[in-house]
Amino acid sequence: MVTAYECDPFTVDEEFMLSKRQYEHSTGRRQKHDVIAYQIRQAFKPGEVTAEEANAIGYELAMRFTKGKHAFIVATHTDRPHIHNHIIFNSTTLDGSRKF
Repeated sequence: MVTAYECDPFTVDEEFMLSKRQYEHSTGRRQKHDVIAYQIRQAFKPGEVTAEEANAIGYELAMRFTKGKHAFIVATHTDRPHIHNHIIFNSTTLDGSRKF
């Protein structure tokens, strides 16, 4: 199960790279070891939540963590005894003015 904020899960990698280039172009700043995205992993005890609940909790965490200023995806996995999320958010803000 995948949800997204201000990006398309199918093109998220290209979108994150585009925002990085736009940031470099508009600010003139370029970092030697630039980070494109960050990942948060969130796990739940077996039986604690459903996949849908886990995804909604992950989405809320990502929104609070980024304050709605960074695009992100939440991928919920059910392939282990414990349901877990991978939250991947863009290092560049949506307006292209700042980096995380």
